[in-house]
Amino acid sequence: MQPILVCTRPDPMAAGFANAVSDKLNAPFGIVLAPAFRIAALKADAPQARIDHVVFTSRNGVIHAPRVTDAVAWCVGDATAQAARQMGYRVMVADGDADALVALMTQRKPQGSIVHFAGRHRRGQVAQRLRAAGLTARTITVYAQIDLDPPDDLVRASRGSAPLVVPVFSPRSGRALLSLSPTADIHLIAISAAVAAEMAPLQPVSVLTLDKPDADAMVAATIDILRRMV
Repeated sequence: MQPILVCTRPDPMAAGFANAVSDKLNAPFGIVLAPAFRIAALKADAPQARIDHVVFTSRNGVIHAPRVTDAVAWCVGDATAQAARQMGYRVMVADGDADALVALMTQRKPQGSIVHFAGRHRRGQVAQRLRAAGLTARTITVYAQIDLDPPDDLVRASRGSAPLVVPVFSPRSGRALLSLSPTADIHLIAISAAVAAEMAPLQPVSVLTLDKPDADAMVAATIDILRRMV
């Protein structure tokens, strides 16, 4: 039975991830696109006070934030940094998660005002931890994550006999499967140990937790798992 790749990231990233895997894996497998939430922009005017540094913990933060001229962008990882460069920012890049970003900033101690442009639902308490380290930081919410119901394709797949390969980028993007209590065999690829812990109720038959938490590593790990199954 062909495995099924389940993509739960918001559109268009779900389709982009599936295409990236398909382009590099010449083997048959199914695909279920099941975004767990959608991104909705929130009105956020650029603050009148000077901003010296901006913090981005996702590509959506870059996309939906007002452009801040001459600010340095501190980015959680490579994909976010690439989006910031395309917007014209000078970029500093961490190793892929909020802890690494906070560690980098507290080590470098950027001077001046810092604004974290973030989603309504966020983890890591970035601005709070930067303030605790003596930096001048605050958060401005620029987008919301709106939960979506699991699509019928995911419901059927979760109850079927084909194994499901599930790369999960965040606890929130894994909630759709958790709500279904699937009976199909789950092969989980978690971007971090925190995500793996959140997804434990699925009782996956295998769990791979990435050493490097970024999209390219997730694609490579997903291809490796699928290749073993087809």
